[in-house]
Amino acid sequence: MRDFFQLLIPTVSELFCMFLAFFIPFVLYRISGKLYEVGNPSWKHKEENE
Repeated sequence: MRDFFQLLIPTVSELFCMFLAFFIPFVLYRISGKLYEVGNPSWKHKEENE
């Protein structure tokens, strides 16, 4: 029975990989958003507002 529960509980390396699976795309999304804000030319801002 104990072996069964040990299979269900994730190991530290599995938890770390789960964290990275969320954290890496989230950071890339945030960086992409900031680069879009900084690098978007002013003439494109006027078109988006109209």
